[in-house]
Amino acid sequence: MKKYISILAVILLILGVFFIVINELTYNPLKEKDFKNLFPDYDGKAKKKCYVDYIGFNLHGDLFDISVYKLNDMTIDFQYPNFKNGWENINTQDDKLVFSKWKKCPIDSFTSVKFDILTIEDFSKKKCTYSFNSDLLNSKNYYSYVYINELEQYFCLYCPEKNYLYYVRKNGW
Repeated sequence: MKKYISILAVILLILGVFFIVINELTYNPLKEKDFKNLFPDYDGKAKKKCYVDYIGFNLHGDLFDISVYKLNDMTIDFQYPNFKNGWENINTQDDKLVFSKWKKCPIDSFTSVKFDILTIEDFSKKKCTYSFNSDLLNSKNYYSYVYINELEQYFCLYCPEKNYLYYVRKNGW
């Protein structure tokens, strides 16, 4: 009987690890509606290039992470992003919410002061994000953000030459 219980425990452990690995590999923080809120001509073809969780392994109670997406050519419309249509689980009708439409890089002084997520980590240390800092300074790129408070911040950087979208989130910490 102990042998069967041990075998069952090992099988359950393997299945649990398998579930966690598959869940991590298929996790996508931005959904279809989020891309449609960012770009007026989004064609449904975003591919997650990479994802880095800077706090450590968890099952998507992410506190600080960055995702990089490869997109087709997107039009930058300065009436977008349309955060009033919703963004993640945020009450976008909140009067305290600070957000921006697409702006040309480099970032302005307000953004650099408010968004500590842009400076608290050395993005160049990860293969996935090694060009983030230089892309942030490139005047051909665009950024946008949602700022709720010092604990909850969302930042998007779009690079038209590469068709990359960086999505940086901070949810607590």
